[in-house]
Amino acid sequence: MEIRPLLAAMMAAALALPAYAQEADDLAAREADAWPSDRYPVGEASDWISNADYPHDAWRNEEAGEVFYELAVDRAGKVMGCTATEGSATARLKAETCRLLSERAQFEPARNAKGVAVASVFSSYVTWERGEPELGSGSFTLKVGFTLDERGKVENCRIIERSGAIPAEMQRSFEKEPCPPARSRIPVRDPDGRPVARDVVLTVTVESMPAAQADN
Repeated sequence: MEIRPLLAAMMAAALALPAYAQEADDLAAREADAWPSDRYPVGEASDWISNADYPHDAWRNEEAGEVFYELAVDRAGKVMGCTATEGSATARLKAETCRLLSERAQFEPARNAKGVAVASVFSSYVTWERGEPELGSGSFTLKVGFTLDERGKVENCRIIERSGAIPAEMQRSFEKEPCPPARSRIPVRDPDGRPVARDVVLTVTVESMPAAQADN
C-alpha cells in the first residue's frame, strides 16, 4: 500500500466539500488577501498509513481498493475532520482510513499573502492492497540457470532445482518467469574490456521461522 499525494483542489472544488471543510475554506478566504500558500505534511505522508494497519477482518475477507479523502486542516496544522469522498474500497476501509489520518496526519499550516496561518483542505488518496511476501513456513530452494550474452541479454533460461515447501503463489510466479530480467543490458567484460558471454547459476534458499527462533 502506498500514499501518493494529489494536486490540491482549486477554488471551484470548494463547492463539493463537506460542511466542515467548506467552513474551513470560507475562513481561509476571509483571512487571506490572496489564495493561501500550500500546507505541507509534517514528515512523510506515506508514513501515516502502512500495510501493517490493515484491519484484520478486511484482510481476511480480501477487501482492497482506493480511498480518496479530504482533510480539513486548521490554522495550527491540526486535522479537524476527514471525509472519504470516493474510491473502490469498502466502507470499513474508508472509515479506517479517516480514523488513522485523523490521529496521525500533521501539517505545516497554509499561509496567506501576509504570512498569517490560515485553515485549508488537503486532498489525497490511499491504496489498500494485500501484498505481503508469501514465505510460508520451513525452508525451500530455487535454482535457475541462464546465459548472459555479449550484449547483456538473458538467454537459455532454465529451472535447475526447486525443492522444499515453496508457497503456491511464489511457485506459479517462478514457473512463469524463473530468471531475473536484464533490463540494463550491460554486458560482462573480460580483463581487456571485451564483452563476453557468461553462464550463470542463481540459487535462492529461503528459511522462514518465528521471530523468537530467529533471534537465538
